[in-house]
Amino acid sequence: MEGHVYVPKGTSGASLMQVHGGSGVSSTVMVRIYSGDLRYYSGDVIARGMYDKWFRLNMIHDADAGKVAVYVDGKEVFRHDARGKAPAFYFKCGVYAAPKDHSRYMESRWKNIKMYKKK
Repeated sequence: MEGHVYVPKGTSGASLMQVHGGSGVSSTVMVRIYSGDLRYYSGDVIARGMYDKWFRLNMIHDADAGKVAVYVDGKEVFRHDARGKAPAFYFKCGVYAAPKDHSRYMESRWKNIKMYKKK
């Protein structure tokens, strides 16, 4: 999946992009923003200083290999094992509140969204 995203300052604790589906979990990967930093769920920092600018966000989910990779502006910034197999997976982009420590105001703007499928 690929998209250009803009997150205004003040949005924090929000999910920006995820892959739904996993083994015993609702998602196999989620990219959130906390205080301007992109994170894998609420843990590992993926990229810093992402407020108030457009950036390209790519996510590759290799379901067969059980791997996920995240790219910001064409550079790989994160790689992780997926969270298990599922009957189906689907990508989601857009903002909603994470389980904890989220701001009352949340916004993300998306454009140029593309889906790619392995042949």
